Amino acid sequence: MMGATTWSYPKGRVTLEEAMQIVASLRAGFATAYDGYLAKARTFEKVPEIGERWPRDGYYVPTREVFLREFERRASASTVDRLLRAFDETPPTTEAGRRNHDRALRV
Repeated sequence: MMGATTWSYPKGRVTLEEAMQIVASLRAGFATAYDGYLAKARTFEKVPEIGERWPRDGYYVPTREVFLREFERRASASTVDRLLRAFDETPPTTEAGRRNHDRALRV
């Protein structure tokens, strides 16, 4: 996410809502890119079996759902951790934000 937002987002800081929109857009982009890969794989002279298995198991590729389930498993905890660290390290800009921030840090 860092590399993508570094050159593509016009602001030096983002709100939590903007950060969530960026994450959602990136994940939607990964799904779209994988759909493109599956479409291309279906044009191979020897089409790999598309299903539950992965290339490490042979001439297979996972379905969109299987791929995204594994992506979510690997990325979700890391994404939440980074958002929480950024929240902890970023001073709020409004009085309401300061109260919420202080309350969240005490939990």
